Amino acid sequence: MGSWFSNFHIHKRNTCTEEAVMDALIRLMAEKGYRQTEDAESADGQIVLLQENAEWITVWSDLLPHDDPESCAAVASPLSAKLHTEVLGIACFDSDYLYLNLIHSDEKLDGWIGIGAGKEIGITRRNKISPWKKLANDYAAFAEKAKQKYVIADRFLQDASGNLGMSMEQSSFSGGQPCSGKTHCVYFIQTPGAEKSAAVDLLNYKLYFPFFIGEKSNVSAINQGAAGTGLSIYFLGPYVEHEEIVFTDVQLNSRDIRLSREQLKDGQWVYAYHDPEFPIPPCVSRRLRKEKRDVLEYEQRIRLTFTPQGNPRKMLDITVAFIPHEHRQGGIQCNIWHPYGSKKAFIEHYNKITKRVQAMEGDTDDSLPLLNEEDYDD
Repeated sequence: MGSWFSNFHIHKRNTCTEEAVMDALIRLMAEKGYRQTEDAESADGQIVLLQENAEWITVWSDLLPHDDPESCAAVASPLSAKLHTEVLGIACFDSDYLYLNLIHSDEKLDGWIGIGAGKEIGITRRNKISPWKKLANDYAAFAEKAKQKYVIADRFLQDASGNLGMSMEQSSFSGGQPCSGKTHCVYFIQTPGAEKSAAVDLLNYKLYFPFFIGEKSNVSAINQGAAGTGLSIYFLGPYVEHEEIVFTDVQLNSRDIRLSREQLKDGQWVYAYHDPEFPIPPCVSRRLRKEKRDVLEYEQRIRLTFTPQGNPRKMLDITVAFIPHEHRQGGIQCNIWHPYGSKKAFIEHYNKITKRVQAMEGDTDDSLPLLNEEDYDD
């Protein structure tokens, strides 16, 4: 729906060439347990360098994600120390939030600009714009833009990239997208002896849309660990005890299943399904390229579909749990609002995204209804 990307930008100095940047990246990847390979098919991932202008060298990699300040600094700080220059990390989350982290290890600079709703994804770092004084062509204009509120967070890059000496294409670069600049790609593979999970370890696909009464819904999980046998499904929430919501047309991997109403040892009522013979496939090999991993993970996901019926005020209370029999600690619980901290925060986020989609697509019907906090129980 919105834009997702993350990248790094190395400020060029007299000794900071493309060769020096790649050498520093190769050393960094070696420290992380990866070595170069010429075999793109068996590679775990890649690093792509984009050299579009004389001021910055841009780096994208599916092996160097930075979804938070800590993971960004874990890459930018050693790179800056190795290259003795500024390193700028940029990450955008569905166009809801964008951050820029500028680090110069030698000068102990650590600048931060956050645009949008960082609290919704757990990022609460305060802005520190002054480290950009030496880099911005017009610092006053740059700082003014950094303090503005943007509905679409990455629009900030349209306003500010030129001030930093790079194009919007460069600041939002992602390895899989076409670009006009010169690129250099290097593939990496994990060194022998990389750890493998010894037990089932499920991970849920993020839920984007709430459940609605009478509408077919689905929740999926993928295994990040070893293969296993046996799986239980639980529907949890305050609606179960008095059957305020029931579920029809329930299928597990396209096979009809029947839920039973049970009371757990802690007194909680649940709808449950148990299959001691259910085969849980092992995790997809990390040695495959990301694009292939994504396809295979999608194909072998554990998929639960169902249609809720009953009290619409309880819909946000629906929690689904996938519990493997051989390693219960590897189970997961999926609930639409839990990642946001509160029902109110989720509803605000969902309505914001829905309004943006409606504006882009000219959607005026009820296919993407807005949510009202008063329609749901506390």
